[in-house]
Order: sequence, then C-alpha cells, then structure tokens
Amino acid sequence: MRPRLRMVVLVAAATLATPATPAAEGTGGDAGGGATRADLRTVTGRIATVDAPGRKVTIETADGTVVLEFDRNTNVYLDGRLGTVRDLAAGAPVRASFGAARLAHWIEVQPRGDEVPGG
Repeated sequence: MRPRLRMVVLVAAATLATPATPAAEGTGGDAGGGATRADLRTVTGRIATVDAPGRKVTIETADGTVVLEFDRNTNVYLDGRLGTVRDLAAGAPVRASFGAARLAHWIEVQPRGDEVPGG
C-alpha cells in the first residue's frame, strides 16, 4: 500500500474509532468537556510554535491562527507511521482535528512537498 494511502487509511480508522458521546442537555457537548462528532473541526496549515510544557501547538492557517491544546491521548501521524508530540516542529505542514474545548484529537504532519493553505 502506498505511504500516502496508508496514512489516509490510518487517519480514517482513528477517526471512526473515536466513539461519539451523547451531548449533555443544553451544553452543546458532553458533561466531561469533550466533543460530540458534530463539534469536531479540522484545520490545515503550518505549525508556528510548539509549547511542550504548556501542552499547546499554534497553527497558522489561511483564516488566521489557531491555538490547540494536546494531551497524552492526542494522536500524531507522520508519513507512514505514528509519532508523538515531540515530533512536531515549527514550519511543518499539518492537519489537525479538535473539539469545542480546542483539545487536539489528532495531528497529521504532512510531507513538506504538499502545498497547504496558510503556509
């Protein structure tokens, strides 16, 4: 399987494996501060900064700057393999999925040759 296709399959499998939680009445999300599938958003751009101690990554997009938090459950996808937040570096083109609390569910580092908006 080609590396790019394998990455798409990995991302799709991870997205589908994320369980949808019922929304708490009147909150727009679940009572634990997570996100329902309807609350998930995806952003594409380039990493501006990574604040490992603060557990935040800043992504420059075509529409502006997005600051996301990450935790030990945030999946990082590299070209053909899984990575960690230690693999994130300024200037890297990325896509990321996050919920209403701006907690990144996954971050996909794209090959440098790919053209991404905001970069």
